[in-house]
Order: sequence, then structure tokens, then C-alpha cells
Amino acid sequence: MKSPDLYFTKPTPEDIRRRMQATEQQQPDAAMQRLQMEAQLAAEKVRMTVNTTIRAKAVAIEKPDEEGARIRD
Repeated sequence: MKSPDLYFTKPTPEDIRRRMQATEQQQPDAAMQRLQMEAQLAAEKVRMTVNTTIRAKAVAIEKPDEEGARIRD
């Protein structure tokens, strides 16, 4: 049986330290943070619009004769 060591190399402690330092040093970019916040805000607005529409349609189905129960498309 062949050893997996022939196909994979183990990282040295120096490699591990360098990789850990590289990930620690990466600061979030301000522009990227802004884009992420804008995307979250847009997604939340869509979610709220969908929920409001669903509720309005449910009221219109349950109480079709009431004022304000009309569905506006």
C-alpha cells in the first residue's frame, strides 16, 4: 500500500505561521463593506415588500367586502 505522504506534503510550522498572519492582516475593505450593507438593505426591502403584499392579498381574500381590502397590482 502506498503512503499518502507521497502525494501530500505537510506544511512546515513557518508555512502555518505565514498563512495565519496573512489571514489576520486582511482588513475588510471599506468599499466592500458598503456594498455588502447596501445589498443587505436591498434584500430587506424586497423581503418587506413581499411580506406586505402577501398580507394584503390574504386580507383581501378573507374580507373581500371591506374597504381597503382591494388588491392593487
